[in-house]
This record gives sequence, C-alpha cells and structure tokens, in this order.
Amino acid sequence: MLRKLLLIGFLTTLLDMGGQTAWAEVTEVELRIDGLSCPFCVFNIEKPLKKLGAAGSLQTNYKEGVVRMGVKPGQSVDLAQFRQAVADTGFTLRAIRLTAIGTVAQWEDHPVLETRGTGQQFLLFKEESKTTLTPEHTIGDPALERRLAGWQSSRTLVKVSGTVHEHQGLPPAMEIETILEVKP
Repeated sequence: MLRKLLLIGFLTTLLDMGGQTAWAEVTEVELRIDGLSCPFCVFNIEKPLKKLGAAGSLQTNYKEGVVRMGVKPGQSVDLAQFRQAVADTGFTLRAIRLTAIGTVAQWEDHPVLETRGTGQQFLLFKEESKTTLTPEHTIGDPALERRLAGWQSSRTLVKVSGTVHEHQGLPPAMEIETILEVKP
C-alpha cells in the first residue's frame, strides 16, 4: 500500500513537471553588506539569516562584505525579510543579487521571469532603473528582446542572474547580468 502511494505521488510530480510550464526556483541569494569587518560580524549576520525559511547553505566573506545563501528548493524569496534581517543586526544592505531558473512571461508590456508554486515574478531589465518603470528602462537590446520572445513562446527554461530592486506597487525588478537557456 505504501509503495502504491509513493508511486502515485512520484507520478503526479512527474506529470506536473512534464510540461515545464512557468516555474522558477531561486537557487542563490547574494547580499552585499556594509560593515562586516570581523568573524564576530559574520556570526551576527548569519544567525538571523539562518532563521529565514528559504535559507539553505550560507557562505560569508567579511572582507568582501558578501553573504551567499543557497535557497531551499520550492521556497519563495521575500526580499523584505532579507532587508529586515540585515537592518536588525545594525549592518547596511547595499544590494541583493539573485540567481533563478524559470520561464519568461509578460507582465503588462514587460518581460518577467515567472515562478510556479511560489507565485513570484521578477521584471527583467538590461539596465538598472531604481526610480521609475518606463518602456525605455526595459531590455533595450533588440537581439535579447528576440531571444526573450522566443523563450516565452516556447516556454523554455532560462537561468537569470542579476541585481534586484523594487518599485512601489510592481513586482521586483532584476537587472540582467547573465541569462542562459537551461538544457533539460
């Protein structure tokens, strides 16, 4: 009986993943933090980050002011939680950089990296836009725009890395540093 239940669960998972429709997984979060100057600082910053639900592995380089965190599979990333955790320790968060795998979709007229399960979307940009969201701040690279449109129509998985920032009332925006097609 237990074998049948496990087999049914496994097959359901395979069928659910078979179409590779709109899913994303944030695989790594990199926090750039001002004020890290010693091993004790590392302890103080890692302690609250480990308590976050998405936190997997942690690697901190206090000399560079960088914390790299692996994200547990299937967990969404709440940017506000990272900001709050760093602020609560008295350090200054300079930037958040993510690496995520997902599919390209559209939010209004802008390309997004779309998630499955967690419901997260990241607006994709080629140039950083921290103050306003306007058409001239979108991709701006015709070759990349064609690639994104092709990936969107074929529901191709892509891996995107970039710095994330937020706009009032919009999904978080990711400035594309690297974007690659993921081969199954």
